[in-house]
Amino acid sequence: MTAKALSPFSLCRRGGEFGRQERGGILIEFAFALPILVTLILGTVNTALYILLHQRMDRAASSISDLVAQPENITHAEVKLAYDAAEHLFGDMFDMQNNGHAIVTSVRGGTTEDPPARINFQIHKECDDATYSSTVGSEAEAEATLPSGLDLQPGESVIVAEVYFEWEPMFFGDLIESGTQYHVAFRRPRLGAGVLAGGITCS
Repeated sequence: MTAKALSPFSLCRRGGEFGRQERGGILIEFAFALPILVTLILGTVNTALYILLHQRMDRAASSISDLVAQPENITHAEVKLAYDAAEHLFGDMFDMQNNGHAIVTSVRGGTTEDPPARINFQIHKECDDATYSSTVGSEAEAEATLPSGLDLQPGESVIVAEVYFEWEPMFFGDLIESGTQYHVAFRRPRLGAGVLAGGITCS
């Protein structure tokens, strides 16, 4: 039996059919891979935003504590200015004004007669916001709760700046848990003893 010769037209037709099958296979594979690729990309965006948020929260807490620790006797108005300056660190990407909060607490070391460290004063970013509570304590003259290893001697004090933010992922909000993010910074006062001058004035 002799092999049947293929004409050039027949070869081209078979080549075209093979090309169509190849393209069809690629499209099917791409259709399966596309949801995975999109998920990976959006997940990467969520992760990048989460990391960026924590970087800015860390900078905000550090900046607030540094600004409040500079004056000899801090005023409530100066603390509020420190809050305003920290808000700019978040930019337009994170709405610190509506989704965040900050608390400044001044703590002094105890004495021989009264050993525990106690709170000098505490100022919330929004005076009437009771949503957030400080990990240090909440009332002036109350015993302060400080991290292990942070010991204050008589006459020493520390400024504690706490920053909170309500995180909600940009994508997959139904699958990824949102929640309150927290950062804290500690700073020794430069000149004074972390005393509030003029009291707390909420308006």
